[in-house]
Order: sequence, then structure tokens, then C-alpha cells
Amino acid sequence: MTRYLLYVHPYCISSYKVVGYLLERDALDKITVVSLISGNPLSLEKIILSVPALEVNGKIVAIDPLEPEFVKNVINGLDVSVYVPLNDEQIIKRFIDSVLASSYIAIQIYFGGMTVNDIIHTSFIEYALRTYFSKLDLNRVRKVLLNKINYIHDTILKVIPRIVAINYLRDLSITRGGKIDKSEAFDERKLMLWSIAKNSMGRSFTPLLDHTMKNIEKYYVILDILKEKFYEYYTKIINEYSRIRSDEQIYKILIHGHNMGM
Repeated sequence: MTRYLLYVHPYCISSYKVVGYLLERDALDKITVVSLISGNPLSLEKIILSVPALEVNGKIVAIDPLEPEFVKNVINGLDVSVYVPLNDEQIIKRFIDSVLASSYIAIQIYFGGMTVNDIIHTSFIEYALRTYFSKLDLNRVRKVLLNKINYIHDTILKVIPRIVAINYLRDLSITRGGKIDKSEAFDERKLMLWSIAKNSMGRSFTPLLDHTMKNIEKYYVILDILKEKFYEYYTKIINEYSRIRSDEQIYKILIHGHNMGM
């Protein structure tokens, strides 16, 4: 019997949409939903680089952006070919979208020194490009991406500062129960501590302070973005936060999981 798992986070609007979609169509009982904050041991078995993430029989097969319709088709054994990148253009677009959807990878690239080339040579491309469903040759996929490495790099680097700024503001907002003073967002020390914590990802203080200080100008870029876009980003974050919290049934699933006994 095929086992399906969906990894989610309660403050992730994409997780909310997928769970809500499955719930509305009575499909949620066919899948185990694992909240990354629930304390369930299942959340410790893998490093989940982006949520929502779909697992089939113990293997991560797709990560955010994760279409609700795609998940429904997978667990119902229906055709998913329309959701799987096959040609070069689709492969490049899906890879870029998946990198930008992962706050951890975006922050690693921006603050941690990770390169797009590094990512292409990891198993991340299997999750991002859903090769489980297409059986695409990974060497061919890497060749496609490397042939367009300059375009991919430039496209990602243009967007990443904004992605980092939004994620910082979201985390800061959540720690304050959804309400923050505008001046807090412009505190250079808070931003620096946040970046160190995000890069560490549970390890003991991995980003070296020397590296942080050498890249101090990157922090000022983020602060400048926030000063210009604060109300736009903050309004979006609060609206998403309120939408998730107001739906008690879905919010409960996002916190505690679903079908954990399957």
C-alpha cells in the first residue's frame, strides 16, 4: 500500500491552501499530514528544505510550489503529467521557482555563500523537478540547468533580497503575535541574529561572525527594502496570518497533523 505524507507548517500560506483543498474534496484521509512544529518524530527523519513537501513511500517527491490539484491527483492515482516539468523551459522555470520558494535556500544563498551551482549538484533538483514522476535523467537535467546557469543565477539574485526581507518580517511578526512596531524591523542587530539563526538550522552557531561582518552591506540592502516596502509586506503577512488563524479546522491540522496513526 502506497503511503503519502505531506509536510506542512502552520504559518505557511501554501500549506494552508493544500490542506484546505484536500479537506474540501474529502481527500485528506488518504494522506498523513505532518506538522514540522508538532514534535512528531516523523519530522526528524528528513531535512525538509521547503514546505509544503510531498513524500511517497518514504521519498520526498515534490516541494513548494506545490499545487493542491497535483497533490490530489497523486494520492488518487490520477495523471500528473501536466504538473511535471519535461522540456528545458519548464525545467528551468520550476527550478528557479523552487529555489525562491525555499526561505532556507534563499537565505543560504544571500547570507551563507551557497551558490546556484552548488544546489544543482544536490538532490534538491529531484524534489524541485519531480523526477520521481518523469524519470528524467538527472545528468541531462543538470546539463540543462548548467547551460543556463548565468540566466538562472541573475534571475534568482534579483529576487532573493526581497524574499529574504519578507521572510525576516514574517518571522519577526509571528514572534510578536502578529503585531510589531515598525522600528523593530529596522534594527540591524535583530536582522543579523535572525540571519545567523536561519543559517544555523539547528546546528551550533554555524555562520561565522567573520563572514557575517564581511557581508555587512547585504544587511543594509535588506533594511532599505523594508523601509521602502514595510507597509506593503506587513499588510500581506498579516492578511495571510489572519486567514490561516481564522480557519480553526485547517489551523489545527497545520499545528498537530492529521492521520498520524496511518
